[in-house]
Amino acid sequence: MKIIAICGGSGLLGKAIAKTLMDKGYQVRLITRKKSGSTDYEQFLWDPLKRYLDPGALNGIYGLIQLSGESIANHRWTPAVKTRIYQSRIDTTRFIVEEINALTNPPKVFISVSGIGIYGHRPGEILNESSASGKPGFLVDLCRDWEEATGALKKEVRQAIIRIGLVLSTEDGILKRFLLPSRLGLAPVFGSGRQIYSWIHIGDLAELFCWLISSDGAKGIYNAASPGPVTQKEFANILAELRGPFSVKIPVPQLAMRLVVGELAESIYGSQWVMPVKAIQEGFTFRFPGFKEAIKDLIYSNS
Repeated sequence: MKIIAICGGSGLLGKAIAKTLMDKGYQVRLITRKKSGSTDYEQFLWDPLKRYLDPGALNGIYGLIQLSGESIANHRWTPAVKTRIYQSRIDTTRFIVEEINALTNPPKVFISVSGIGIYGHRPGEILNESSASGKPGFLVDLCRDWEEATGALKKEVRQAIIRIGLVLSTEDGILKRFLLPSRLGLAPVFGSGRQIYSWIHIGDLAELFCWLISSDGAKGIYNAASPGPVTQKEFANILAELRGPFSVKIPVPQLAMRLVVGELAESIYGSQWVMPVKAIQEGFTFRFPGFKEAIKDLIYSNS
């Protein structure tokens, strides 16, 4: 049985990937900062910022998935928060790459993550994996450095980097934040509402990780976004309509949002039409390519 180790596997995405891998016959090993008594997965401790990893944590693994990183949406982006976000991604990734390179028998595949934030605010453009990164800024620079942190990985290890879009889940993220106003028939519209949101159902995202693990020729950059992006106005309106008999649009000016969340507002009002060209060309199939069907599945399967 092939062993897949997941760094940062205790989070929402890590749990979804672990379950999907187990369902497909893989053995899952979690590399975590704190062991949990409520999981059946094998667990090893690490503290990447102190450069500690339990001995044997990477022994015998077929693949490694690096998900670790502090959330970018839970705090205002003060200088201290930006430093924590940066270290939790870039320094952590560099450390695990060094640990892999030190192995006599390294894993066959290494999958790390980044974000579609690397493209920046790009109204009017349709972006794919070959598109250039955006203008310098916190998110663009963070994603670029995050991807470059894997640059020293042994060439014998097949590597894929997944640029993740807005992950749809009722447990966390943008969808959860929209659920309360949608229950009241409210549809917040940020600015013009015409900015494009590139999203992905968490089930499809977990499947994409597993597909990359099992596809021997899959390597390089992959956009993890559905082929059916929506405008922000459509996002809010469809959700409100599904939750009740009416939808009232509530305009939210960017200045007001910036006062609440600071620099993070730029990502809320930014536009990114990102297409998963490479994954589709190589044979990956999205179960939920359309926004409405994805939302229906998430809402009604968890109600």
